[in-house]
Amino acid sequence: MTVSTALGSLTTHFSEALSPGLCRTTQAGRQMTSKPVRSNLPRLTGLRAFAALAVFGFHVSSRWGIFHLPLAYLGYTGVAMFFVLSGFVLAWSTRPGTRARTFYRRRFARIYPAHLTVLLAAAVVPVVQVARSLPVALPNLFLVQSWSTSSEYVYGMNGDSWSLSCEMAFYAAFPLAFYFFGRLSNRSRWALAGAWWAAATVIVVFNRAQGWAYYYPPLQFGEFVLGMAAAFHLREGRPVRVPLPLALAVLGAGILVSRKLPYPVPAVALALAFVLVIAAAARRDIEAPGGWLGHRWVVYAGEVSYSFYLVHELTIINVHHLMPGVPGWAQAGTALAVACMLAVVLHHLVERPCRRWLTGSRRSADAVVVAPDEQPGPVPATSP
Repeated sequence: MTVSTALGSLTTHFSEALSPGLCRTTQAGRQMTSKPVRSNLPRLTGLRAFAALAVFGFHVSSRWGIFHLPLAYLGYTGVAMFFVLSGFVLAWSTRPGTRARTFYRRRFARIYPAHLTVLLAAAVVPVVQVARSLPVALPNLFLVQSWSTSSEYVYGMNGDSWSLSCEMAFYAAFPLAFYFFGRLSNRSRWALAGAWWAAATVIVVFNRAQGWAYYYPPLQFGEFVLGMAAAFHLREGRPVRVPLPLALAVLGAGILVSRKLPYPVPAVALALAFVLVIAAAARRDIEAPGGWLGHRWVVYAGEVSYSFYLVHELTIINVHHLMPGVPGWAQAGTALAVACMLAVVLHHLVERPCRRWLTGSRRSADAVVVAPDEQPGPVPATSP
């Protein structure tokens, strides 16, 4: 079996796991991509909160060794889930014919004010993750640091903003990718996304000792386009045969298997499981909004998760710096509480007002940086 044959078989089987008729693309199905779609997907917003907590667990346990948490060393894979979510929600909510400048203005309004605020804070807090200087701050200011091979530049100032640098690259490519995907068959989309993901996985496996294997934008783009393919799949009205509980079970099994894989291979290896979970959750939202993932407090935590992501590691290391000799569990709990409070403040005083001011709208219909965008309106709690 050749590599191309194997790859084609992989993408076909993965596509069929989502829909029994995936390989057939009708004209009616394609026309659905231009029809209005339900933009309120509360379960996806709720998933953001758990992905952000996973990254927090990684930093508090594995990166800084403050307090040991089971499986926390795999928490960095939460960023890969953010990338898949971002591709999904952007492709799900963007309307054909949207001007590129409108798209870019919304993206800028969504991510940059909060990023700039935390960057300025990183200039004055007692300690930062890796480095702090004007040469390090400049690429961070323009969100191009992930194109560097120097960890000092990539993780300098507020180290978590490296993922925003990746997202900026994704945003730059998105209008063309959206146009191109809209003219492909469903099978071709999955094949293209799967090929990019597979190529990125191979590169990561053979270059895992290199730091750029984790943060280089073209490698992360495979996760983003998988999310886009899943969104087009649902926009065309195609069913998802995998129920959400089963998709979560697959993700759990993937996490257990990933314990044996070297860093950072799990970040790309789990992307397919993330796609299954996101597609299943989105389909469930279409059919029956609510459930525990759609509870208003879980949704609110997801809405605040971007701000939480931006502030959490700076909070961890400064709490650790200011509380020497305090037990690790107390430091971790304090860092979590302080990061949550700072995230709420940043969300309500910077993120939301600036988005309204820059876009002239109280709501945003498209997705976010490290996670999908805030979904419009509070979602009332319903039974699971």
